[in-house]
Amino acid sequence: MDICKRNIELIREMGNERPSLRVVEGNFLKVRIKEKFAMICMFETFGMGSDQNQRRLLKGIKKNWLQVGGVLILDVYHPFGPIRAAGQNRTLKRLQNVPGSVAMTEYSDYDGIKNRWIDVWEPINDKESARIQSV
Repeated sequence: MDICKRNIELIREMGNERPSLRVVEGNFLKVRIKEKFAMICMFETFGMGSDQNQRRLLKGIKKNWLQVGGVLILDVYHPFGPIRAAGQNRTLKRLQNVPGSVAMTEYSDYDGIKNRWIDVWEPINDKESARIQSV
């Protein structure tokens, strides 16, 4: 399942050699699928939406999509997104109704030698409080 048309096209090409492969175009938080599967593969799905959305997704997979005894292959981190975002930055507004939230700039980079995503979160009015995470 994917929302990216290019990814869907690539997966459908793979399906030519794998007739049991079922490709679904859609948002995994909104799509309704009536059938159940012995195996589900999901890539770059975590980190999308809130923690509540993530829990709802996992419960929905178990209840609605996965056969009893089925297997879920869930990619929590994949470098394609960070590679695409490398060198970019974006300004993020303060989150409404979230105590302590402030406007900030996010800087993304990718270290191809060490295969690391480097993500810097810098409050606009307090640059010394910047935080860096690396995956």
